[in-house]
Amino acid sequence: MNKNNFLVKVIINILALIVVSSLFDKIIIDNLLTLLAVAVVMGILNSVVKPVLTLITLPFTVASFGVFLLIINGFVLWIASTLINGFTIASFGVAIWGSLVLSIVSMIVENMFTSKK
Repeated sequence: MNKNNFLVKVIINILALIVVSSLFDKIIIDNLLTLLAVAVVMGILNSVVKPVLTLITLPFTVASFGVFLLIINGFVLWIASTLINGFTIASFGVAIWGSLVLSIVSMIVENMFTSKK
């Protein structure tokens, strides 16, 4: 992944995290610096940790027809909340629902602002 692509992903994560934190009162981002840190950490976790978890849990993902990916996405969001002070998620269930909305919003924003090649 090149630097520009990572920067675009971080910006998309920032926008999606703003939406998610405004929709879920149990997902709290204290300030803009925390928001930036969460977006960067989420970009790194999605690039490094998520593929490993997806590979390890592939049988569960296949058996659940891909639904288990929601658990993985929630876990990655939960990890980010444990790594960053000022980013609080009330429960793992909230992390799963938040990750679902985060994925949907990210997909919409990415489709709106990136060019198709």
